[in-house]
Amino acid sequence: MSAYVQEIGALTMRWVRRLSREKFSLVFTLVQPMLFWLIFFGNLFQRTADAQVVQAPNYISFLVAGVVVMTVLNNGLAGGVDLLFDKENGFLERLLSTPIHRTSVVLSRFLFVMTITCLQILVILGVAALFGVRPATGFLGVAVILFIGMLFGVGLTAISMAIAFSVKSHGDFFSALGFLSLPLIFLSSALVPLA
Repeated sequence: MSAYVQEIGALTMRWVRRLSREKFSLVFTLVQPMLFWLIFFGNLFQRTADAQVVQAPNYISFLVAGVVVMTVLNNGLAGGVDLLFDKENGFLERLLSTPIHRTSVVLSRFLFVMTITCLQILVILGVAALFGVRPATGFLGVAVILFIGMLFGVGLTAISMAIAFSVKSHGDFFSALGFLSLPLIFLSSALVPLA
C-alpha cells in the first residue's frame, strides 16, 4: 500500500476516533434525521398531505427523498467545520508541517464525511422501510440514491472546505453556512410539494 493511501487512512481514522469519543454526537448523527424528520415531521403532516399533490402513496414516501437530500446538504455543508477548528487551534498548521501530502488531509475529510453520510442514508432508508416505503427499483435504487447523494455531498463538502480555509473564525464560517443552507432548505420542495 502506498504511503499516500496510508496517510489518507490514518487521517480518516483520526476523524472516526474523534467521533467515537463523542458518544452523544455519534448517536445524534445517526438518529437525528430519522427521528426528527421521518417520525416527528412525517407523522405530524401525514393527515394534511393530499396523495395527489405529493404524487406518492403517502406523505412519508414523499418525505423520505427530502430527508435524504437534507441530510446530504447538512453533512456536506458542515464538512469543513472540524478542519476549521483544527486550523483555529493550530493543529492543521502542525499537521501540514509534517512530510505528508497536503491533499491527504482534504481527501481524508471527504472520505469521512461521505462514509457518515452513507450510513445516515442507509438508516433513513431502513426506518422508511419500517413505514412501508421502499425504492421502486429495490437494491439498485438504494445504490443510485447513495451514488447521487455522494455526488451532491462531495460538491457541498468542497464548498464547505473552501469556506473553512478562507475564513478566519468559526463565527464567519457559520454565518456563511446559514446564508447558504437556509435558502436552499426553504426554496426546495423537500418538505412541501411545489404544487
